[in-house]
Amino acid sequence: MSFHTSIFGRIVSIRQFRHASRVLRNSPGFALTSILTLALGIGITSAIFSVVYGVLLKPTPYALPEHLCLLWKSVPKKNLDRDWTSYPTYQDWKRNARSFNDLAAFLRPDGSIVNLTGTDNVEQIQSTKVSGNFFTVLGTPAVLGRTFTASEIDRDPNLAVVSNEFWRQHFSSAKDVVGRDLEIDGVSFEVIGVMPADFAFPAKESQAWSQAKDTQMWLPINSDSRWAAFQKVRLADAFGVVARLRENTTTDQAQAEMSAIAGQLSREHPDTDRYLGVHVVPLAIYLVGSRVRLTLALFMGAVMVVLLMACANVAGLFVSRTFARRQSVAIQIALGAGRADILAQVSGAARQRALGSAAAAAVALAP
Repeated sequence: MSFHTSIFGRIVSIRQFRHASRVLRNSPGFALTSILTLALGIGITSAIFSVVYGVLLKPTPYALPEHLCLLWKSVPKKNLDRDWTSYPTYQDWKRNARSFNDLAAFLRPDGSIVNLTGTDNVEQIQSTKVSGNFFTVLGTPAVLGRTFTASEIDRDPNLAVVSNEFWRQHFSSAKDVVGRDLEIDGVSFEVIGVMPADFAFPAKESQAWSQAKDTQMWLPINSDSRWAAFQKVRLADAFGVVARLRENTTTDQAQAEMSAIAGQLSREHPDTDRYLGVHVVPLAIYLVGSRVRLTLALFMGAVMVVLLMACANVAGLFVSRTFARRQSVAIQIALGAGRADILAQVSGAARQRALGSAAAAAVALAP
């Protein structure tokens, strides 16, 4: 029964399409106006939605990204709410915060540039130097090999995780890349993993990273020659912090706790931390920016209105065309046609034209 019903439905659809094609051919002006109106509305909507999807809706390579946020030092007196912090301050945040499962640190981009040596031409590489729990906090595994852990880099800091692009360009996508050595600033590093192609944290498009190139590799913080000083100096503001919220904990709750911790640190370290605060920023806002998100949302709303207007205009054309058939309808009524028959005929014709217009618009927009 279902098979015959399906066949019958296809036959009816073919007949409707043929009838709609004949109607459109008999009224080229009406057909062209309807097609262009729908094509314009659908085309603009599709283009804007592609941008909105790529910026706001496209899945990120991180586990439960809605639980991720960035922690920045803020300086209210200077109206500065996103500044780098020091490693000792990061350790204080990590030790005292209860709103997060874990916090990881990463060195600012201009402090993470390294030189790929050991070849005839020295190549400058944008790396990101991170704490040992960095990949655990983000929850992103390597596609080849593995990522390093905090306990592992305490034993051997000369480990490297490379980007997918670096792997393709420098190792020709070799499957046996794990275990190979890279000479970085004259020191040998072992490649232990390759990250997914869509993994890009910190992202170049983000506000704090906008002047940097794409990250090509991730190295342990303690492989940096300045590591001893970074651990002690509270004025060495060179780090960003990424954190994962505990389940059922909101950003507002985390912000309230971190503000209290900042007040405590200002009392404990008045020479360096007085009048400083902490700004908790959700990952989505960090990657895109609140103004960009609002602008795109407004654009999408405006485009939906344009699409509705296009549909309304086409509907108006159908109505005006129906009124133009008043004489024909009057003759049919005089010959005994009932209201139900007239209504069925008019709605059926309108539906056929709508199907034809939509089909033609879709063909016009097809690549």
